[in-house]
Amino acid sequence: MLFPEKIRLTIITENTTFKSNLIADHGLSILIEAYYENRKYNILFDTGNNPKVFLHNINEMSIKIRDIDYIVISHGHYDHTGGLIEALKLIKRKVPIILHPDALMKKLSLKPRLRYIGIPFTEKEIEVHDGILIRNRKPLEITPGIYVLGEIPRVTDFETIDNFYVVKNGEILKDEMLDDQGIAIEMQDGLIILGGCSHSGIINIAKYALEVTNHDNIKYIAGGFHLINASKNRIKKTVEFFIEKKIDKISPMHCSGIKINCEIRKNLPNALLDLHTGDQVTIK
Repeated sequence: MLFPEKIRLTIITENTTFKSNLIADHGLSILIEAYYENRKYNILFDTGNNPKVFLHNINEMSIKIRDIDYIVISHGHYDHTGGLIEALKLIKRKVPIILHPDALMKKLSLKPRLRYIGIPFTEKEIEVHDGILIRNRKPLEITPGIYVLGEIPRVTDFETIDNFYVVKNGEILKDEMLDDQGIAIEMQDGLIILGGCSHSGIINIAKYALEVTNHDNIKYIAGGFHLINASKNRIKKTVEFFIEKKIDKISPMHCSGIKINCEIRKNLPNALLDLHTGDQVTIK
């Protein structure tokens, strides 16, 4: 079976940065470069919040967005899709955009006030700029060993979803965030797992990634874990899972919050790998 020989992750946009020439912004965008023996694939995982920030950072980092093979949207919130049209304008050719069909629904938050938090573009706007929308609910292998996971089964009892709503058939209903998905990358010695916001639960995502790929070892897990307002119990159980799986490196970003970083540093001091806007990490 063919696996990537090397994966390089570049953080285009994240909530924080220590690089004076880059801009941090609430949101997430990661460039995934997958190296095989005779081929390289470029995957853009989310596009951040602010299109101007997205453009500024890719220009400062000399990222060749026109070389993107696929765009993967983790879920249909503005802070992961704001730079989408600008990315498509730079790619200048038809490119697959892989997302769950529910990501295109009208999404709302009711706290602290009613506001729209969905994708800031219509389907027509995306398609006019040559975005080919591929709506998937099931795991999809987009390159050898790299899976967009699709709809995540909810198997834990502590990873809950609160305060998100969706407009469906003219009604405001609770959003179960079925569109929230992740990416699983098979390496020879274990999995790399990436979450956008992990509204479906980072442990649920990890367990499903192991099931889909038939692996038992997680090499690296990174992205938004959505634990910023999590209970002590949820933080505790999340860290217990990381300990149980003996994960080599963990990079909480974006919406993860300081509590999970502190607990990882306390319980798995060698596993925590801080990543911020402009950082790169290579996994061989």
